[in-house]
Amino acid sequence: MTAIQCYCGLYITSEFLLRPVWCIQRGIRAENQQKINTKHSLVLVNRLRQRIQQLQVGDSIVIRSVTDPNKFEDSKIYGLEGDFIRVNDPNLPETEVKFVPPGHVWLQSDEGTYDSRSYGPVPRGLIIGHKFYKINVN
Repeated sequence: MTAIQCYCGLYITSEFLLRPVWCIQRGIRAENQQKINTKHSLVLVNRLRQRIQQLQVGDSIVIRSVTDPNKFEDSKIYGLEGDFIRVNDPNLPETEVKFVPPGHVWLQSDEGTYDSRSYGPVPRGLIIGHKFYKINVN
């Protein structure tokens, strides 16, 4: 097998089947904390599942970061396009209801990290694929 064949095989695998990515999860800073808690993890992303199955609420996915396109984040789908989402955030004075526009998803995490509560609905084009396996680094 030549180097070109190996490269082509790896490219096809990472584009259409499985792709390893480094993900970040930035915790929301409390008023009394000086720095934001950031966790890193290595995630194996299933790229094929997204092509053959519809996205569903509860799916664990990996997206290109909304704030930095060179980084990746993992989260869960909490709402799909057309859904109304009740946002319960301890930093907000009262519960808000948000609409998920066409072509977007609403992401929320259990760990209190930056998600759609911080930056709003996420375009579907930023979704890399479904989380297949995760290794926490720190």
